[in-house]
Formats: sequence, structure tokens, C-alpha cells
Amino acid sequence: MSSNKMWEMIEMLIDNQQKLIDYVATLHDKIENLEELEKNRKKPRCPKCNKRGFYYRLNVQNTNVGSSVKHMCFWCRWDFIEKSPYKPKKISMEKAIKKIKR
Repeated sequence: MSSNKMWEMIEMLIDNQQKLIDYVATLHDKIENLEELEKNRKKPRCPKCNKRGFYYRLNVQNTNVGSSVKHMCFWCRWDFIEKSPYKPKKISMEKAIKKIKR
């Protein structure tokens, strides 16, 4: 076997090795994408906007019933809090300090 043929075979093996490395890397990326999709698929839907994603429990204070729990995504929760008539009460600094000291 001549040295030229031997070098050609070595170059061919190196090329094949690089192709295998690239193929394994793309497979790894696909597996990560599938795992991410699986995580997103398991997330519940928001009952208001029907989007999947971050999901929050929100305790809503009702004056006549007590408190109830609503489930909403982040953006619906934000809108609900902004539009809610039940705003948190603002207390004075002195009262806040007294509560902290207790």
C-alpha cells in the first residue's frame, strides 16, 4: 500500500468521524428540543386566554363569600389584579412598623 493511499484513507476516516460527531450533536439538540416540548405540553392551560405556560394561583378576597382561588397565567393574573376592585389596603408607616415589631 502506498503512502498516498494510506493518507487518503486517514483523511476519509477523519471526515467520517467529523460527520458522525456532527450527526450526534444534531441528535442531541433534537432530543433537548423534544424534552422542552414535553415540559411545555404538561403545563396546564389558562382558563381565560387558553395559553400554556406559567400558571399562578391567586387568592381573591370576596367580601361576602370569603376568599376563593383562581388559576391564571401570568399576564391574565396581572390584568386581573390591575382591574380588581379589591386593592390591597395601604397602611401608614407607623402601623407597618408596629406590625413588624410584634
